[in-house]
Order: sequence, then structure tokens, then C-alpha cells
Amino acid sequence: MKSRLKHASKITAIALLMASVGFSTAYPVQAAEGNNLTKQEIIEEGKQKAAKFELSAKEEKAVKENTRAIVTADNTITSLMLKKRNTTANLKTEFTYTPKANAASPYDGGTLNLYARIPMQGNVFNRSILPTNGIEHIKNFEEGNYGARVKFVFPKGVDAKAMVETIDWQATQKTTKNDFYIKAIGIPTPVHLTWGIKFDQTSVIVNNQKPNEFSIVVRGIKKAEVSDAEWEKYNPAVTYGALAFIGALPGGGILGNMDGWVEGAIKFDMSKYLGNTDDVTKNKELTAKRLFPDENHMAKYTMNVLDQNALIASTSGKGNISKAEVRGGHEYDNPQTSNGVPTWDSYLSIWDNEQGYNTNTIEEDLVPGEKNALPGNSIFNRNIAMKNGDNFNDFKKNRFDRVINYFTKENVTNGYIGLIDSVSVSHTPTKVGNGTTEVKYTGNVRYTDGQTRELIPNHLNVTNGSSSSNTQGNISPNAYRVGELNMTGAYTGDVSWARLYVNGTPVRSGGTFNNGQFTFYAGGLNVRPSDRVTFNVYDKNNKLLQGNVSVQIVQGVTGGAIYPGAYTVGSSGILGSYTGDVSLAHLLVNGRSISWGGSFSNGQFSYYVKPGSIKLGDFVALEAYDKSGKKLDSKLVLVNSSRSGVLTSAGLVK
Repeated sequence: MKSRLKHASKITAIALLMASVGFSTAYPVQAAEGNNLTKQEIIEEGKQKAAKFELSAKEEKAVKENTRAIVTADNTITSLMLKKRNTTANLKTEFTYTPKANAASPYDGGTLNLYARIPMQGNVFNRSILPTNGIEHIKNFEEGNYGARVKFVFPKGVDAKAMVETIDWQATQKTTKNDFYIKAIGIPTPVHLTWGIKFDQTSVIVNNQKPNEFSIVVRGIKKAEVSDAEWEKYNPAVTYGALAFIGALPGGGILGNMDGWVEGAIKFDMSKYLGNTDDVTKNKELTAKRLFPDENHMAKYTMNVLDQNALIASTSGKGNISKAEVRGGHEYDNPQTSNGVPTWDSYLSIWDNEQGYNTNTIEEDLVPGEKNALPGNSIFNRNIAMKNGDNFNDFKKNRFDRVINYFTKENVTNGYIGLIDSVSVSHTPTKVGNGTTEVKYTGNVRYTDGQTRELIPNHLNVTNGSSSSNTQGNISPNAYRVGELNMTGAYTGDVSWARLYVNGTPVRSGGTFNNGQFTFYAGGLNVRPSDRVTFNVYDKNNKLLQGNVSVQIVQGVTGGAIYPGAYTVGSSGILGSYTGDVSLAHLLVNGRSISWGGSFSNGQFSYYVKPGSIKLGDFVALEAYDKSGKKLDSKLVLVNSSRSGVLTSAGLVK
């Protein structure tokens, strides 16, 4: 490969060496013009330059000190090692949460973002005293065999394995960055090195003994797995030259290092979270699909950077940092703890404080000593029908109020317990008519530190009066395929209408019920298989007949095709047409992923192409996907020369 490998060993590599041992000779840190060089030519030129170099006694001492400083590092993993620097500069550990729009509570289905920046030192280890180490350094560089393992420790009770399943990997991989600077005479210069890095999904480890922890290796990208454009954007020629020069210096040991930082963010889609390990409710209803609780109502994470001093090759890690193991006693090296994200520690669970309507004996008691529950199979959605002589409007306003601490399982409704100062609960409407009325309970908790947290709402379906006391009925919904216009199923008895809930939030009422079959309009709902969808059904007098009837949501059958027009080299986009359910496209060049996106409307689409991404002679394909990520079609894109319009590819990719 001759592309862009010019000049690298001539000037920049010498400056990198000076950074490690403090050379007194000043070299201009700039790119020297010259002919393009192959990797082998760069290695040979590095040897020639290094042969002219002699270290002073002071410089030799510095090399020995650098080498001794990492004597515990296992250099059989890689010759390109990383160590966390002991500094607060460029040290960041942040936690943010973005609630889902229009969710039932601020904790339901949002996006949790974990971001960190780590100050690091890169050490280049010359294994041999001969000037041949550059070959190994460049091999490790091209194979991405450099990096560190990072461990994440979540609050007690969080299921780290379930958290890993929620990661949006496509968005996460776009967040990785790094910046390393070269020093001359101990002073940073304007020259920076940036190396491609990624989160290695194959390296995830979950600690079964400590289920709130997981770790992953952050390592270099592999040249063979990315496009030429992706590889070249990190200016590898500079790195090739630096590694070749350092690798040719005689004597062995640590002859080059550089200081800088590495950063990245992991994005968790909490709508996919299966719930905490300590959640004993049915289907983990309290914690599934929402932000996890924390006993201090502030969720934090601690990250441990397991660098060159913490890793050991063991049986499978030689030459592969992703398979290196963690040394005993180093599992929690280099900790850095994030800020807190406001979250909940207590929840609203309506319950009859006078015990008259707690007739549900199936569920586990949520508070020791407080037996049974209100009818209904959801903590957040209950049903009661007034007994003869009772009227909901005559009850005390706080009769069904109950707030429970998730961690201590104490009834904290009255406040003044632990970190809780006070609790406020209310419901609307406060008065109900005859028939069935949905009453919504809401509230908040105020803590001794002055902060407040909103409680997850509850719904109580109150049947008041006796005008419809003799009616009954139920429904049996069919499975609903995403995208279908109606939900359907069968019913019996006096069912007259239904109310649909998505993740506990009422979204629509109605339905047509005739001759034992029903249809319910579902257009525009945009539900997903991960959503919890239920019906409550009523008679003509609004009496609740059946509550919390689950609807199975399955991925819909979608189809479509994409027809890209020809692409002219140097232009900024691909235009074309499509049919069916296409809403997203994926561009590949020579089999490598380049980008995702596209604008699709009324059968026509446009797709932005970054200049330089496609060259004449490239094999270009555009894949079509529906809104759920299902692949629908793939076509080759014709590539025309900007000069002559020469055709270079065509056809259908199966």
C-alpha cells in the first residue's frame, strides 16, 4: 500500500521519540514533502534514521526508568500498551438520562447515556535490541491490538447483563474519540495522533457473582474490517513512521510514549431493560422498561480502567488484547465515579388501608404485614366494584394511598422515615358517577436534601353504583402484527367497548363488538414487540368487566425495494426511488459499512454521500430497511466517472 505513507518516518517519528526521553535536539514538527513510501520502505528508512541516533547518558537513564515503571505489564499481549495517567486533566465521568416523550412517568423508556474521558499514556515496547521492532508495532496497529478493558459498576440490584442487551451499539460506536500529543523537550507541540478505536462487543464479560457489573474492551479498529476512507481519516502514515522509527532504535525497552486521552459513550435504551435482579414482582413490573431505582434516589456508576498493569495474557490473550484476562487484585484499578442521575427509590401502589377491598390473594405482599392486594393483575392498574351500600365518593380521600420504599419494603406514605421528608398523593377525578370511572393516582416524594421525585402513576378503575351489577363478559385478543390497521379478537357476554393501554398509559378507547367478534382501530399507535399492551373492557353502562387483558405484539410483515440511480464520483448524494416500507438505507463500499441514513418520501429518496467515500472502481451497494431495522432489499449502485460517466458496477445483491 503506497497511498499516503509519505514522509512519516522523517520528522514526526523523531519528535515522538523525543517525547519519551526528552531529547535536547530540536526538530521542526511538520510534514516533510517527499515521495510516497510503502510500509517496508518506511521501516527501512526508520532503521536508517535510528542508526544515526545516539542517546546521551541522561536519555539512556530516562529509557531505563520508563521501562522499569511498567515492568509488571504483560508485553506478550501487545507492544502498544496503554496506562491511565494520574491526573485530573481530561478526566470526565458523566451520567445523563433523557426521558421518553409522552411517557406515563419520567422513568419509563428513556435513554441513559454513560460518558467517560480517560487520560492515558501510550507506551511503545521494543521487544528486541535489534532494529526490527517496527514490524511488530505496525502489525499491532493495523490489527487494532491496543487498548484497555473498562469495567462498569451500577447501583445495587441492577442487572448488568440485561443492561448490555439494551445498548444501542450503532450509536455507541460513533462516540469513540482519542487525541494523543507528541512532546518535544517536555512541552506539547501542535502535532496530534488520533487512532481509530471501538467498543469490542465480543469482549463483554458479566460477573455472575456481582451481577451489577460488566466490562468491555475498548480497542483499536482493525484495518481489514473498515473501509479505506475510514482507515485513512486517522492519518495512519504519521503513525506508521513513528512506530517504524521507534522500533528501529537499539537497546530494547520503552523507547517511546505519548500522552493524551480516550473518550466514548454507551447509550442504553431503557425501554428494552428486562428489570432488576432484586425485583420480585410479576414480570419484574416495577423495574422493567424503565430507569432503575437507587436507594439514594441518585443513580451513579463507577468505571474502572484496567490498563496495561491490570491485564495478563494468560492462555488466550497473547497478541489479542480482547482475550487478555484481569490480574487478581486489579479488578477495581483506577476507579472514577460519575455524577448522579435523578431516579426513584419509592413507588406508588394503591391499596385499601381499611382492608375491605383487598381481595386479591394471588400476589406476593409488597409490604410485610400488609396482606393481599386490590383486584387486577398490575401494580399500576387496579379494579374495584363498590359493595352494596358503599359509594366511592363517601370514602376518605387517602383510603387507597400507599407509597412503598423499593429497597426497605417499608410503607413510607406518612413520610419522615430515612431520607424521606414527606410524601404527597392525590387522585383525579375526586368524585365519580355511576358506572365505571378510571381514577388516576399521582404524587411525589420530598427528601431531606430538598429534592423531589415524581411517583409512577397508578390507575384505579372504580365501578360505582349497581345499575350494571349483573353484567359480565371477557375478550380474547388475537396477536397483533405491527403495522396492521386493527386489533381483533373474540368476546363473550356484555362487552360494549374497550380502553387500550400501552406501557400502563391509556391511549385510546372504542372498538366494534358484534356477534362475538371485535375490532379495535390501531392505526398510528406505533407499538413495538417490547411494549406492554393491555385492554380493559366495559359494558354499556361503563362497568368494568375485565381488566389488564394482554395483547401479544409481533413484528409485522413488511416489504419493499430500493432502486438507486447512478452515482457520479465527487457528488454529494445518491438519488432514486423505492416501494413499500423502506425508511432507512445502509451504504456499503467494497463490502464495508460506510454510513446509515437517507430521506424517504412519496416513493423517492435521497442519500447523502460524504466526499471521498466512493471512488471509481469501487463496489457500491445500498441496503434498504424498514423502520424496525428489518432488511428489505439490496441493490448495487452504478458508479460513474466524473469525467466520462464510465459504468463500473450494476446488478442485484442477494
